Amino acid sequence: MRIHCRGAWQRRLVVLFLGVSVAARAAPVLVEVRDSATGAFVDAVFVLGDGHARDWPKTRTDLGLAPGQWQAKVSAPGYRSIDTTLAIAADGPTAFQLWLDPLVAAKPDPVAPGRIHVSGHVHDREQRAPVPDIIVRLAHLTARTDAQGRFDLEFSARDGDADAGRADTLIVEAPGRAPLLRTLRLTPGSHHLILDLGGDRAEPPPDHRFDQRELQWLQDDIAWPERAPTAPILQPPTNLRVGFADAGFTTPCCVGGCSAVAVMSLETYVQRGLNDEWIASWNGHSLRAGAVAYRSYGAWHVANPRSASYDICSSACCQVNDPDTSASTNAAVAATAGIMLERIGDIFRAEYSAENNAWDDPADGLSCSNADLVCGDGYVGSPAANWPCLADSVASGHGCFGHGRGMSQWGTQRWALNQGQRLAVDRQPLLQRQRRRQRPAQRGTVFAIAHRHGGRSAGKRTRRHDPGDQFRDQQPCRKQPCCSVPRRQPVSQRYRIRQ
Repeated sequence: MRIHCRGAWQRRLVVLFLGVSVAARAAPVLVEVRDSATGAFVDAVFVLGDGHARDWPKTRTDLGLAPGQWQAKVSAPGYRSIDTTLAIAADGPTAFQLWLDPLVAAKPDPVAPGRIHVSGHVHDREQRAPVPDIIVRLAHLTARTDAQGRFDLEFSARDGDADAGRADTLIVEAPGRAPLLRTLRLTPGSHHLILDLGGDRAEPPPDHRFDQRELQWLQDDIAWPERAPTAPILQPPTNLRVGFADAGFTTPCCVGGCSAVAVMSLETYVQRGLNDEWIASWNGHSLRAGAVAYRSYGAWHVANPRSASYDICSSACCQVNDPDTSASTNAAVAATAGIMLERIGDIFRAEYSAENNAWDDPADGLSCSNADLVCGDGYVGSPAANWPCLADSVASGHGCFGHGRGMSQWGTQRWALNQGQRLAVDRQPLLQRQRRRQRPAQRGTVFAIAHRHGGRSAGKRTRRHDPGDQFRDQQPCRKQPCCSVPRRQPVSQRYRIRQ
């Protein structure tokens, strides 16, 4: 259509229309496709909603899409493809990062007990290439990156590292650049990092597992039905969109402040985050419990996204998520792949915090944000937030550290350790009524508890108990005459902890 400009007002009208056209055109939308295992930039193919395939060399940046919801399928040889929705808006995200999973997963590096192995890959964001022959320092050790930008450091763990680890700072030194710092929680085992020069922040963030001032958001009021009409089979979402606060995807964002979106498979998302929320050296059962909770919380947000542009944020406001992984937590994710919690036919929003015991120890210096401690010591829950009081014996005496809703992270470790070791409790009702002797008993072992007791001997007899049972030797005193007169005759009772 031809427009004839016959007056000043008409000329202004044309300028206004042009302004609308320019404003409607999307600002540069930065896109990168990467290997989820090593962080390497990948040449890919985009198929958008219009069905047109676009080659996407790793050096290309601007997607050049108009505002709107774009369905995109991204694929590359040797990788699993990923389908997602890219929400392009004038006030929306300006950068997208798509992580493709290799078809063949690399085996974890073998590590001897009591050793810590830290490996990683360093990349240049501007060149979109690995950075060779630069220095990486950690724990008084130095390594140089190879042609693929990989480095390896291994050293002995210290006493106590297996419980909560110890903090240390990894330093990457490249000529002409400021040092790149990354704070690590060093625990026995193998850990892998993906580091970017030219996009990573210089200052390390605090470890929220030991500083819970930034916590998961309060639970939204969810109108759950009283009961599900059917018992559906819940399929986990294929992938998930994670919000970040910068185009380098290194600064986590809270809800409402996410200007960049990383898209990845659900299982990769759990691998990237579980070692940030749980301590990687903890018992395998604890890590598996954490994997189910982490996966469920993330999957719930796919069905209930925080924004049209992304499903969940990357900070402790939601769940911490970044590219580093650990072999132990990866194994826990693989062992529970696809397993989620459900409530009344829907994926459950599985919350958790460090220590949910409903008692605030004024002397421990930990931040307790549970607004309702009515449950009391030895119980977890927050009735004011619609979490009921539940008895939790392993929580007794531990001060609240977190919001009190859902799973207690340190509680999972205590319960997991109790599955590996039993306490055989022997009460002597007559001679030492209040005294108990506790001895560790590993599963599969046979042991006897003997003491001097009055009355006739109960004889030697093997009893079977399941792991987790607590039991008392009361067989010799089932009848009153048995305990009437103390004697020097030893009474022995044999037990077996069943595998």
